[in-house]
Amino acid sequence: MQFATRESASCVISWLEEVAARSGDRMRVTKSGALGVRFEGVERGGPKGRLAVAADIFSVAPSVLVVDIKKDGRDTLKYRSFYRDELQPALTDIVWAADPAPAAAATIV
Repeated sequence: MQFATRESASCVISWLEEVAARSGDRMRVTKSGALGVRFEGVERGGPKGRLAVAADIFSVAPSVLVVDIKKDGRDTLKYRSFYRDELQPALTDIVWAADPAPAAAATIV
């Protein structure tokens, strides 16, 4: 999953760390740096082991970042559940969406 944001990289990293912390004892941050975050499940998980999620941050313009969040290994079902229950609801605060107002203003009267 990828999304664009106008927030700083440090803000995105702290946001991702907060999402991992809000998951309770299920996830913990294992690596955090200027270019991304990696967190993994505390519990053993399914037959494929612990869930691991990685988020990489790329700068595409001086004020726009692209964040790529992906399953970094192991259990796909746990990743889908974590994405649906934890990540997706929290995205509304940080995802940058284009303003639809200019298109509406261009309407011919």
